[in-house]
Amino acid sequence: MVLIGSGPFRVKDFFKQEQKKFNLGIFVRVRPPLGQYNPEKLINLGANRWAIKFGVAGSYVLLKKIIFEGHLNAWGFTENKDFFSGNSIKQKPLVSAQIHVSYIFKPGIWLAASVGRSGMGETLINGIEKNDKQKNSRFGAAFAYRISKNHGLKIAYTSGISTRYRANRSFGEEYEITIQDSEGVKSGRI
Repeated sequence: MVLIGSGPFRVKDFFKQEQKKFNLGIFVRVRPPLGQYNPEKLINLGANRWAIKFGVAGSYVLLKKIIFEGHLNAWGFTENKDFFSGNSIKQKPLVSAQIHVSYIFKPGIWLAASVGRSGMGETLINGIEKNDKQKNSRFGAAFAYRISKNHGLKIAYTSGISTRYRANRSFGEEYEITIQDSEGVKSGRI
């Protein structure tokens, strides 16, 4: 829901509409306990719990070419009282923040850099804390170029700076090339 700034508009008007200098919005996402779940198995496709995500996002346009964006999110979880081998599991809220900076060369050609961090989300099994607080950081960059009305190219890079979940540090890189045409999106990752 947009609180301040540009409201929703049609796709054909997307490039015609001048972006408001400041935008602020909130959102809620609900994930019901769907999927196959078997309490006799430790790993399941379903989680047997509800998850609700609350968030606030804002953007600020500087000189019509530079856009700063920020997101704050928090996932909340209900208790799974039918966890593995008759146990119960709870998870504390998982909080994340992201900052993005984009530079628009002209409509259809842009460059962006992002940084994000998430943390907390400790679990409790039968009321006992498991000392598994999550702590993750990532950064990334993307370049997009609209080749024609129905074709575009995007090159993206993302990397994990650090991850802590029963591990000291981990590093990972991902490269993606996306080409979009009138038939859809075709991607390749390295």
